[in-house]
Amino acid sequence: MLREISKLIASACFTMAIELVVLYFAKVRDKRLWFSLIINLLTNLLLNSLLSLVTIDWLYILLLVIGEILVFLIEWLLYNLIQKDKKNWLYSLLANSISFVIGSSLLYLLFLFV
Repeated sequence: MLREISKLIASACFTMAIELVVLYFAKVRDKRLWFSLIINLLTNLLLNSLLSLVTIDWLYILLLVIGEILVFLIEWLLYNLIQKDKKNWLYSLLANSISFVIGSSLLYLLFLFV
């Protein structure tokens, strides 16, 4: 149980750090930057908590893909509530895509050596 909680916290922190860097380089330096941390923490913990319950590989992958799409949509919609910007969808897509690719790659490498 403690190991699962540690994984959830590590995943959330790692994802938030990556997305913060992506948003910073995308020149998002207003209230959306801090708001994105809160939203990202909630969506990340929710998705990873759900995924931690799945033990069937194909179902895990299916839920992961659907979950990531939903997270992107939720974050984009919430960003629009805070500040209307035509590029909000792009910021959300970039941040989520990059953190997903980097996180998945590191996880793959970790499992190669463990």
